Amino acid sequence: MSVHRLVKHRHQVRVRLPRQPDGSRPSVTRTAHGTATEARRAQRELLHQRDSGKLAIRVRGTFAAYCQEWFEAALRDMKPEPKTADHWAYVIDTHIVPRLGKMRLTDITPAVVRRFYGEIRADRKLADGRVRKGLSGTSARKVAVRLSAILSQAAVDGLITWNPCMAVKAPSVDTPEKEVLTADEVHALLQALSDTPRGRAVRDAAVFLLGTGVRPGEALALHWSDVDLAKQTARIHKSLEKVGKQAARLKDVKTKRGQRAVPLPPDVVFMLRKHLSEQRAFRVKTGRWQDGDLVFPSLDRRKNPGGPWTVQAFRQAWNRELAGTSFADKSPYVCRHTYATLLRGLIPDEELSRILGHSSSNVLRATYSHVSEESMARVRELIGALL
Repeated sequence: MSVHRLVKHRHQVRVRLPRQPDGSRPSVTRTAHGTATEARRAQRELLHQRDSGKLAIRVRGTFAAYCQEWFEAALRDMKPEPKTADHWAYVIDTHIVPRLGKMRLTDITPAVVRRFYGEIRADRKLADGRVRKGLSGTSARKVAVRLSAILSQAAVDGLITWNPCMAVKAPSVDTPEKEVLTADEVHALLQALSDTPRGRAVRDAAVFLLGTGVRPGEALALHWSDVDLAKQTARIHKSLEKVGKQAARLKDVKTKRGQRAVPLPPDVVFMLRKHLSEQRAFRVKTGRWQDGDLVFPSLDRRKNPGGPWTVQAFRQAWNRELAGTSFADKSPYVCRHTYATLLRGLIPDEELSRILGHSSSNVLRATYSHVSEESMARVRELIGALL
């Protein structure tokens, strides 16, 4: 720390901040007007602010510049999965930078954060008169988590004194309860699929999803070498992922419990035998085939027959097949929700969560438990008998 006289009645006061994670010791400089005694008084005030954690480096750049710096450092140090990094970039570029990017870090206060949360939740009227819906509570919560992570790092770097997000309640998660299908709806959904190569491919994949409860990405990563039709099991250990314009890739499932064997019901075994026979016939008919040993490969003759059928392409095929039906608003994940709900209570939660590949049985109880119409009717019947 030091006090230097610049000109009469003007002094430069400098105070060093605590050592940073990178080993550096930045300093904060202020100009004090008045006598040397007043300059020393200003120095003591700066020292008090430093020691109480209220003194930070004045940042010349914008928050947008720091967001970019944070993102690059996070990629280097945290090494996130490509899909995770893509999501971080989307949140920063779409929600955080457009609203807060021109501000300085030190100008982002709890009031600014609170207003930001309100803006991303609110509907917006576009120039052409259309209304763009605001984010759901769940999506807004993810944005809030990323903003808080960036500002927390800025505080660690000594650029701000504290994270203003800590003083503001983050948006609440409001994801609605997942829908499930009844037995009649399952049959109706399968019958709604067309008898075309695309329709049959979607139907076979849907039967597998309904019969095993695996995630779509896990089913599309399945190889025939992972399937044991004699023992009626399938080994799940990979997931298919495609981020942006990058090529699809196989990656290990997220957790150790995600690596598992799932039982194959008789109807699924029958479907797989027929599916394998039809796949071999299609391979001969096309004359070209990317032999990847995939159970559910792409059948697109123009691009990569036999290659990976990405989750995005499968979802598009699913949506096109069910367009105009009562299942048009259902996603492929309804198969997993249905599987978990129908088996809940029939086998122990711990065993079912392992079949589903959850990190713990708490996920099953929190996410994949639904009250079926049959259970609702049974409750009405039981309680009605008491009244």
